[in-house]
Amino acid sequence: MGGHDRAHGGRAPRPLREIEPCVRSDGERDCFRQRQGPNSGCGRNPIKSKSQPRRSAMRNRVIQFATTVCLLASAFAISRAEETLHPDVGEPLRDAAVSRGPDGTFYLTGTRASKDKDGRLDFVSNDGVKVWSSKDLLTWKDEGLVFNLTARSQWRDYLSQFYSMPDRPLGTHSIRGIVGPRLTVVGGEFLITISSCGHDVRWLRSTNLRGPYGVSGETKSKDDALIMSRGPGYGCILAGADGRESRLVWGPGYSARLGEDRKALVPESQTFLLARVKGYPNADWCARQFDPHAAALFLKEGRYILTWAAFTDEAGLKRDDSFYAVADNPEGPFSEPGLLIPGSGPVVLFDAGERGLMASCSMEDRPALAPLRWESGKLSCGAGLSAKSVPPALPPAPEMFDYARSQPSGRRAVKVEATGRSRLAPLFDLPLAGASMCRGGDGFYYLTGTVASKGKGGKPDFENNDGVYLWKSADLDTWTPLGKVWDIASDGAKFPVSKWQLDYRIPGDNPARADFCRGITAPEIHFAKGTYWIPYSMNGRGTGLLKSSSGKAEGPYEDVGRITAMGESASLFVDSDGKACWLWGKGLQMATLSGDNSSLASPVSDWFLTMTQPQGLDQSANLDLWDLTGPHLFMAQDPKTKKAQYCLSFSAVTQTFERANRDSVIVMADRLEGPYAGPIRMIPDGGQTSVVTDGKGAMFASFCGADPSAVFRDRPGIVPLEWFKELQRNWPRRVYGDYHTERGPWAEVVTPRGAEEVGSLRDSHVFHAPDGYFYYSASPSRFFTKDLRYLRAKDLWGPWEDCGYLYTMEQMRDDPNWPPITGDKDKNWNNNKGAWEPSMSFAKGTYWISCWFGGHGWGKDVVWKRSMGVLLRSTSGQATGPYVYHSEWPHDWQGLFVDDDGTVYGMAGACALWKMSEDLKTMDASWTDAAGKPIRGIGGKPVLSLKSDNGRLMSEDCGYQLLKIEGRYVFIGCSSHSDYDGRTFWASDIRGPYRYMGNIPRLGNCNIVRNKDGKWYAAFIQGQQTLFQHPLGGQVVCYEVKPDFSGPEPIIWPVHDLDHLTEAIYQ
Repeated sequence: MGGHDRAHGGRAPRPLREIEPCVRSDGERDCFRQRQGPNSGCGRNPIKSKSQPRRSAMRNRVIQFATTVCLLASAFAISRAEETLHPDVGEPLRDAAVSRGPDGTFYLTGTRASKDKDGRLDFVSNDGVKVWSSKDLLTWKDEGLVFNLTARSQWRDYLSQFYSMPDRPLGTHSIRGIVGPRLTVVGGEFLITISSCGHDVRWLRSTNLRGPYGVSGETKSKDDALIMSRGPGYGCILAGADGRESRLVWGPGYSARLGEDRKALVPESQTFLLARVKGYPNADWCARQFDPHAAALFLKEGRYILTWAAFTDEAGLKRDDSFYAVADNPEGPFSEPGLLIPGSGPVVLFDAGERGLMASCSMEDRPALAPLRWESGKLSCGAGLSAKSVPPALPPAPEMFDYARSQPSGRRAVKVEATGRSRLAPLFDLPLAGASMCRGGDGFYYLTGTVASKGKGGKPDFENNDGVYLWKSADLDTWTPLGKVWDIASDGAKFPVSKWQLDYRIPGDNPARADFCRGITAPEIHFAKGTYWIPYSMNGRGTGLLKSSSGKAEGPYEDVGRITAMGESASLFVDSDGKACWLWGKGLQMATLSGDNSSLASPVSDWFLTMTQPQGLDQSANLDLWDLTGPHLFMAQDPKTKKAQYCLSFSAVTQTFERANRDSVIVMADRLEGPYAGPIRMIPDGGQTSVVTDGKGAMFASFCGADPSAVFRDRPGIVPLEWFKELQRNWPRRVYGDYHTERGPWAEVVTPRGAEEVGSLRDSHVFHAPDGYFYYSASPSRFFTKDLRYLRAKDLWGPWEDCGYLYTMEQMRDDPNWPPITGDKDKNWNNNKGAWEPSMSFAKGTYWISCWFGGHGWGKDVVWKRSMGVLLRSTSGQATGPYVYHSEWPHDWQGLFVDDDGTVYGMAGACALWKMSEDLKTMDASWTDAAGKPIRGIGGKPVLSLKSDNGRLMSEDCGYQLLKIEGRYVFIGCSSHSDYDGRTFWASDIRGPYRYMGNIPRLGNCNIVRNKDGKWYAAFIQGQQTLFQHPLGGQVVCYEVKPDFSGPEPIIWPVHDLDHLTEAIYQ
């Protein structure tokens, strides 16, 4: 029987009632109306009585009629109270949420949908938040789009950010949308909690329902109106009983108080409410549900009702049900949970006035308002999906890859002689996910991980396997198979505590899967207390622990038992005092173990809530941590302070490099309990990992390639780690500039000859000039200092020669045409004066250089003339000048684009584009749009702000470039929210609309250029070390990219990505 049947004592659930309201002549809606005939009713056709019996009969009939009327009235009241309503909002809506304002007005919102190119509904990509209002829950007024996401185009405000989704192919365009909005009225303010693409929680504030929400022109995430909680999405704000203390609840049940002004969370108030529900995480109810999400709190008669949604599979299919638990305190403890509405997904409770307590949700993509009964602190609901059951389709016995006879490669890396760098190599060529290794008591290293059966087309299926396999090595290079050390079918039947292993279940650790599977997932191996231990999970639906009864790694093993009935990716940590800790996902959950390691011995906490961001460490926010799992705790000694640190690594989906990566991330603490500082990316594309130390103190991490961008995928590898300093703390991470875990030519690529001294730089630009040379410059750095300096070469790969300084600060000082400083606003001091974002072009028979010239910021030395965006002109018609001042332009001036017909356009930050006048000194006010109307864009000037067809601001930094390739206009912008990539778009008309083409990793404010071999290259790419944005530790490099206009949708991607564009993290 399904979960609903069991929760109601085996009774079948009442079906969802659908009431089609009648409409009265006055336009009002009524759900019940008795039709009256011409002779019906009392007093219309009075019957004359002539005898006492007739009068008595009449009296009886009157009494009977009155009784009937009373019964009908009572039944009508009950009917109105118990009916399930379906508000007609005129469009599909998921996650419907209703709240009631102080004046009795009801407000409805939810997740809206767009349509993809095939006409299918996409509830992750949409245009923002729409609200409907009602006085009676029957008639709803469309209040419009109160928060328009497409109108936002600021960079670095996070709401403008587009996200790559882990279940979508690498080659698809990133998207943005508001998921799970929930509106609450608190203290005269409308608060709307929102999630970006289903992740992260923010709340918007306004004193008016229709907004504006937030501060006009807001551009930063620090703004009062845009306050975020990272990680899981779906937030809900509960106003406290005193009307002042409000509380945010989000994700699987995280909770924190809001400050009195409701502008920020109170950090020390954060709790994990689900862990305070009776029986968590080991009761039977935990085993019946997985992936809890969209938690909310509701206050009813002094009791706090915690609701959440979770998936179940007992009906033979994957179903998103809702559950509830009750407490006297908002932080619990909560009662044992009950099923609320099967198939409802996320629910929000609300006071429906005379209708009593109701639950708002969505069913079949339309809002549903279901009546609830609240009796003696318990909820019940007559509404719900019919509890349909289907026989689960169980997989056949797995056909495993031949792990017992795996052939070791004999090397974990290959040295490239030409560069001296090392390229990672798989330890053996068989599928393995979530590799884990330890150093045993015998000095050998042992490795395990999730093994796979052969799925459709021979592809690895990690959800269906037959047990745990082990490998052994003396040197981390050659790994000898030890075979299968635990068999689910045979060993699982030996021990009573192992019977749960024999069940088939829908996996919880792969959200894209909805079929029944059986396999041991994410096993780890540990040596502690004189023997070997293997924590494991059964398809992400509970965790258990195996113990070697012989004290040897190869076993035999006995099953200690199931440790948690809910969760995945378990890990074991034994502290120096012998205290053992159990860690598991999702999230970063932890509890101490009993003395024999057979059960939890302390309350559960989630270390995700203890993570703190060191001041100035903005890459913590930049990581966009989603889907945290796979915690692994290890001790490491800081090489500088010699102090032992608790290092917690975990797997998370991040948004770096314009793609959904699954990275290995790390946080650190001085104490086991935290707080944990970070996070820092430890291993790009590494996913779940483990860390060991050899006899010399060197650290190594296991690696399997967890996403489509990895150097190899689903094969085991080993990555050396190093320490690096960031904000007064040393952190372990992959060796920088070597042992690349990202796919690409990084081990082999060389710096162009003659450019070795350039080093790390910003805003570089390479121009292939009509004279046959490539000319190259960049913003001020240790090489391009003070003045406007250029290099040139006949080939992109060199040799490059120094052209010297084409324009100097002294020339600016002595140029009579250069505007003088007229006030403090024109003064700029800088110790590193020079030319910022220089760009060379050729037009009107000569060469031009655009740049910001002068000072930039503050320092000791004053600049002689006004610092500004400037266009310099070569007076000789030669690329090497000499150059003179020609005209002034915006500070984020990006240079000229010369079209095939000789028309010249100017470019600036915010994707600004305008047509230049003939003398290149002003804008051409006669420039028109496609309809022939004069363009009046930014500031009322003839300037366009170029955007993609889905409203995206195509560059989120100060620079971009335009190219003409095969008759199309190609726009290359920079994404700087969580990476430093080049984003590409194309259009048939320079004015747009532009469509997405692809991503060029780490391009930043650089450009692509066509070399003499006819190939296109990302030229002299750059980046920051802490974000792994630069692959080679500060050396300039080039790599090949390929524009392809042969298909219906033109693309441009690195050549090394082209064979992987259809891959996704979850498939």
